[in-house]
Amino acid sequence: MYRRGDFLYLTIGGVVLTIHAGFINVCFLIEGLDTAVSYLTGTLAHVSVAAVERQYESALFSLALVLAFMVGSLVTGFIVGTEKFKSGPSYGVVLLLESCLLTISGIVLETTSQDRLVNSLWWKYLYMLPALACGAQNAMCTTFSGAVIRTTHMTGISTDIGVIIGQKIRSTLGLFHHRSNTNNGDVETWKLKVFIPLWLGFLVGGSVGTIVIQALGLKYYALLIPATTLGLTGFGLLCYHYLVLKFSRSSSSSSSSSSPSFFDNHTSSSDAEESYGLLNE
Repeated sequence: MYRRGDFLYLTIGGVVLTIHAGFINVCFLIEGLDTAVSYLTGTLAHVSVAAVERQYESALFSLALVLAFMVGSLVTGFIVGTEKFKSGPSYGVVLLLESCLLTISGIVLETTSQDRLVNSLWWKYLYMLPALACGAQNAMCTTFSGAVIRTTHMTGISTDIGVIIGQKIRSTLGLFHHRSNTNNGDVETWKLKVFIPLWLGFLVGGSVGTIVIQALGLKYYALLIPATTLGLTGFGLLCYHYLVLKFSRSSSSSSSSSSPSFFDNHTSSSDAEESYGLLNE
């Protein structure tokens, strides 16, 4: 069963990933793309506007970003599977994939002339790579947390924070008790311990990314920073699951049935779900 400390690590991991997402976003907002690669609402709206105004190339490009994000999620779904609250080496694979995509994006975009990126539609499709990477990351966190944690966009997180605060105010003031069974115990205020740090993490990531790009002049090479940290984290996860955990299992049990599959995840889903309420204390 998960302990309180395990969810502390989960929150810290989520915050680290939101910092990365905020960092990645500003690389493209500042460097001329003028749109986000880690969330889709505005991009999808632009597809509608551009199509109605018969700007078909622009609509097609925005649609490509949306589809790239979805493909990244698809790949993560295939690698990780459906089980929530289960850690495993497959998450390390996803992080390594994201690292590779960001590395390729940073190098290729930096070495490609700005004129090509701005004026050539086909060269602009290189921006699909970071969108794919963000889709993979967001799907990974969504799958593990049972859709509680999303790390590449803050629309849902901001909504959840507002809803929980509103519910808590209603419950505290004792309003409408004759219409509802709501009480203090029903308001999941523990989630604020997760959502608020995630929200702040995205803000910090964007700020750090802006400072790195403008002060150091790294431009798209700045993507190599999150690519490196994500790659090291993914490699560390693989080493942990295949060296540390495998060794501990083999030493504690002499009658193991079979070695774990490369995509197998570990830890009981029911136990983790049951102990999810620890943060509510």
